[in-house]
Amino acid sequence: MARRDPSAPFCSDTSRSLGEPLTATASRVDEWLLVEWSGAWGRHALTESDLPAPLADRLDTFDRAPRSKAILVRKGFRDDGGPTLVVRARSTVGDERIDLRHADGADDTLTAAHAALSPGRPHPARFVAVCTNGRHDACCANQGRPLVRALRARGEGPVWECSHIGGDRFAANVVVLPEGLYFGRVGPDGVASFLSDLERGLLPMEHYRGRSALPPPVQALELAARRRTGERRIDALSGWSRDRAGTDRWSATVDLAGVRFRAEVVVDHEPAPRLLTCHADEPMVPRHFRVGPLATVDPPP
Repeated sequence: MARRDPSAPFCSDTSRSLGEPLTATASRVDEWLLVEWSGAWGRHALTESDLPAPLADRLDTFDRAPRSKAILVRKGFRDDGGPTLVVRARSTVGDERIDLRHADGADDTLTAAHAALSPGRPHPARFVAVCTNGRHDACCANQGRPLVRALRARGEGPVWECSHIGGDRFAANVVVLPEGLYFGRVGPDGVASFLSDLERGLLPMEHYRGRSALPPPVQALELAARRRTGERRIDALSGWSRDRAGTDRWSATVDLAGVRFRAEVVVDHEPAPRLLTCHADEPMVPRHFRVGPLATVDPPP
């Protein structure tokens, strides 16, 4: 890992100054496993945070599975040592689920982490977590922790910090389960409206990066369809499809509020590579998704 040059700009500042879009930048995740761990988190939190070895192995194995993500969460550093929260969630469109359990001791936590997600369990409330994993990227701490303080100041239930979820340069990053909604550049000043939208089942569109259950081209199309229609209800999305139409080109559909939208989505690459995170070893060329003209088509009977 490269050591950050203290004179270099932070990756989130560079992204903002370039006007880099948030669109279609959500990590691709269907299945989630979250475990509460109040100690310090390393750069690779699952394996570098002094977790008991069997639990660390379980989380790392889960995280390596396709379209799966394991993260650590906490209410605060060095918390009160009470029961450990274990969360399983699914973000598949039309089959969103979340299961929150409390475990006592390392063995009970490991058992809960191995337990299957309860079938058809409704979610009583959405689970909101803010990335504050500063050892992974300084921007996650610099932007995430002020947001956590602002959320806690509102006193509306527990505020969960989480380890790396992807998209350091879009900090402060927030993920909302069970739908796997990713949001970026959420600041303390906008906390009230951000939470109000979520509580009403609406997407805070200014910060919306995408939904984790959708491939990036479909994430881009969903956002384009929502902008065209003004549809902000989270549960308005009911289906999607994607077919490759060529190199860096797809034909995609989304079913939104009973209407099927179709468009061609292509990749645009920035003209020059750059360091995408504060600790990046090599510059990369960011890709952005461009949505062609939207058409409405009749869904199959």
